[in-house]
Amino acid sequence: MRGKGTASDRWPAIRKKGRLRYVLTRGLGMAAIVYGAWAAATLLWDRGRFPEETAGGRFVIYALLYAAWGCVTAVYTWRARERRFQAQRELERNDPFPNYLAKEDADRLG
Repeated sequence: MRGKGTASDRWPAIRKKGRLRYVLTRGLGMAAIVYGAWAAATLLWDRGRFPEETAGGRFVIYALLYAAWGCVTAVYTWRARERRFQAQRELERNDPFPNYLAKEDADRLG
């Protein structure tokens, strides 16, 4: 479904799958990308600056921190998109002429 329509067009299908799935897939996906970039940069530029014995623990701690960050960010993104979706539904519900032409088009057509 990616690439078809705008984000607001895709939101009903995304929201139907549930908030937990959204938070886990989007949050952990985003965290994996950022963590991967951080890990690569750390391996390239910080090699030899820290004791080798602490490297494994440091990578685990940062993986957990990035996962938590990704999930929190995804929760806030869900809330923002949900508010936008609800506002759009409210506008459509209160539209007195939902199936008519826009005023500019009606004026142009006479």
